[in-house]
Amino acid sequence: MSTDDKRPYRSALREEHAAATRARVLDAAAECFTETGYQGTSLAAIARRAGVSVDTVQATGAKRDLLLGAFERTFVGVETRDITRGDTHVARLIGIEDPREMLAAMNAETVAATGRVRALWWAFRGAAASDEGVQEILHGLLERRHRDFRAFVDVLRGKGVVIPDGERVAVEAELALAPETYAHFVDDHGWTQERYRDWAVERVAALVFAPGS
Repeated sequence: MSTDDKRPYRSALREEHAAATRARVLDAAAECFTETGYQGTSLAAIARRAGVSVDTVQATGAKRDLLLGAFERTFVGVETRDITRGDTHVARLIGIEDPREMLAAMNAETVAATGRVRALWWAFRGAAASDEGVQEILHGLLERRHRDFRAFVDVLRGKGVVIPDGERVAVEAELALAPETYAHFVDDHGWTQERYRDWAVERVAALVFAPGS
């Protein structure tokens, strides 16, 4: 093997190692933010949890960027700026032909993800109250969430579902599946996640398939 042949291989190994290190840092950040909040989490604490140096954590991103990356990884499993990205998992859900079945599957996935991420959501909300940079990131995250729900309405329309007021359906479905709603039922009133999931599936289906929706 020539020197030129080895370079792409070594480059790929370096990229793989860097990606694995970044994932470990973000997972450690998610645990720290969940346990001690944004203000109570230091880069040194994240470094200890991840088993890397503080310099490595700093190279991964600023503290507010680590919060966003940790949130994304916890919610959908990867860092992404578009929750409707064309990966195999989302493509599988969108590929379900029956719109009621597809909607129920998507809602169940969203409830499960919200259950994983809700503690980080409170960390985000708390940090945004005192950090303008986090507030800006949170605003962008909320905009992306609004956009995602509108996109799902468009997917349903593409499957032949008649939804006259798509904006209203998107906003109300977003509320039914919001972390705050999950907390209301599960954390505050003791519902199981399964009971809340069933309620959310029924509620969103009623919105989407109601006459004149």
